[in-house]
Amino acid sequence: MSLAEDTDQAAQLIAYGLRPKVRPIENPDYRELVRRYRQQDSFARTVRAVASGMGLDVLDVTEAAGVVLGAREGSAFAMRMEDYYRRTRERNPRLRVLHGLAQLAIAATSFPRPDDLEDEEHAPRIAVNEVDEYLRDLCRRLDERHAEQELDPPAEDPGLERSWRMYARQPEAAATEDRRAWSGATRQVIARAFVALTEQGLMRKVSDALGGTYQPTPAYRIHVRELAREDVWFELDRITSENGLSRW
Repeated sequence: MSLAEDTDQAAQLIAYGLRPKVRPIENPDYRELVRRYRQQDSFARTVRAVASGMGLDVLDVTEAAGVVLGAREGSAFAMRMEDYYRRTRERNPRLRVLHGLAQLAIAATSFPRPDDLEDEEHAPRIAVNEVDEYLRDLCRRLDERHAEQELDPPAEDPGLERSWRMYARQPEAAATEDRRAWSGATRQVIARAFVALTEQGLMRKVSDALGGTYQPTPAYRIHVRELAREDVWFELDRITSENGLSRW
């Protein structure tokens, strides 16, 4: 096959990766391109080179997940935080912190052990209410740990409240005057976080039980595996371990 043909097929594979809800098992052409990547080093190098030129990194290519891409900072394909907040319809800057906590908690409860990140068969069912309970337990333990420290926000800037205290102060569920679910309630925040992941092909909804029960896709495992290399993940893991808190 010529270089031009290889490049064309490499671009096709990347195009599939940019459509996260498309899976190789459902698409013979996609499945064949994944096979080529995994079996032919020269084609794999071409795919990575084309992806790099587009500001993308190939995180992994598997038969279950397909090609999983990560966008570099400044890439046209990068999702900015503003894009995420627009997707979740969250306008309140203070409540946006809760969305960050929700995403970390979903990742931590989906893959509580390092080995889970390497296990392609690991596909637990994670519920909105269970993630909320996990976070509230973690917040309670953090509050106990820092009970003797001055953690109240300064009077001149009440927005500097510690994130775990802000989370603990929010109600689990609440309604607005017109009886809609209030976006600041923690379980509503977590539910929206799950919906955003589902729209990106990283979760699939299993049922409405326990506020909504979801299952991570193979691509989500790969993304969380990359997250596990970041300092924020190690900090969460350290807090969890020091407090003897079982993630599940």
